[in-house]
Amino acid sequence: MGDKSSLGPLLLGAAITGATGLCLYLLLKNEEKLCENQNLTCQMTVLDVRISKENVGIVLGRHGANIREIQSKTNTRIYVKDHLETDQYKVLSISGYPDGIKLADILIQQTILSQPRMESQIVHIPQSAAISVLGRHDEHIKSIEEKSRCRLYVEKNCEDCPGQIKITLQGPRDQIVKAQGIIQTGLETNQNIFNQTDRPARLKYQQPLFLKYDPEEDDNLISSGTISQEQLRSTGSDQLIQVYVSCISTPAMFWVQNVGPSSIDLDKLTQEMTSYYSKQENQVFHKLERVDVGDIVVSSFAGDNSYYRAKVVEIHVNEYDYLQSTVDLDFVDFGDAEVKSISEVFELRTNYLKLRFQAIPCRLANIRPIGSDSSWSE
Repeated sequence: MGDKSSLGPLLLGAAITGATGLCLYLLLKNEEKLCENQNLTCQMTVLDVRISKENVGIVLGRHGANIREIQSKTNTRIYVKDHLETDQYKVLSISGYPDGIKLADILIQQTILSQPRMESQIVHIPQSAAISVLGRHDEHIKSIEEKSRCRLYVEKNCEDCPGQIKITLQGPRDQIVKAQGIIQTGLETNQNIFNQTDRPARLKYQQPLFLKYDPEEDDNLISSGTISQEQLRSTGSDQLIQVYVSCISTPAMFWVQNVGPSSIDLDKLTQEMTSYYSKQENQVFHKLERVDVGDIVVSSFAGDNSYYRAKVVEIHVNEYDYLQSTVDLDFVDFGDAEVKSISEVFELRTNYLKLRFQAIPCRLANIRPIGSDSSWSE
């Protein structure tokens, strides 16, 4: 008998009559000769390729674009065999001529290898550095993700790491390294603030300049449970006001203090509060079991041995141990912000509420961030 490759076309030609059958016969014969000249095997075959589930999306591409391109280049047909799927793998079936199947398999493997491998890295930062790294209202998280192209998942109430914030970084290795560098920069900035031994002493003014201050005494600043806020005001004809910039967040958000008698009053208040709350028995007496947003409390500032008035702006409750909860504080006389454990926050005596809140929020006039983005860059 003749070989099987020539038998197929003969049988097909015999079974089909007329001009159509003759054309089909000649087409198959020409294809057979072409395959013989190129030393190729023309028999259609099928190859099943096992792909891990995490790589299936990479191989298929967006809306199947990658797999359609591979099929076009290799003259094959590729589809997923759902019935062979396991918990870890999917099976791609490639049908076509052997050489096309081999090329398709190579292109699939190259597509997988060309993609950066996704990794996960956990970073812990102290609660006290939350604002420096993540922002007052976590606004820095988006910035870190945009700069590093790495995804951040933040867990502020970490059960395994009390007093710390757990940050999970997900992405390729180079993106994770970049995100770690940005976080480290934030930690170093936070540490520098605490370690600055030459930081200008707060509230040390010789005398007011360019300001005629009216030292009006007001013993009734606390009315209806509301404490008055210090304001910018000038009584001189030149309309100049001498201020001290106590805290800067952005050009559109910073805080100043009036230079004048109120500065001396605040200096005196801080000394009295520090002397009182530094004593262990007074801390125990004014210990708070629970706080609410908006409460005015007293707490020390990190890296500083002094105690200051602060407002509770947010509470992060630890459901397992309330005393391990943390609070976001705004220091009402300076504008600084910090995350503190609730055990570090104390009840404020009413006689420390007479002085107006000294931090005056300000912004530079007629400015905005460059471009369409409404946020300020670092």
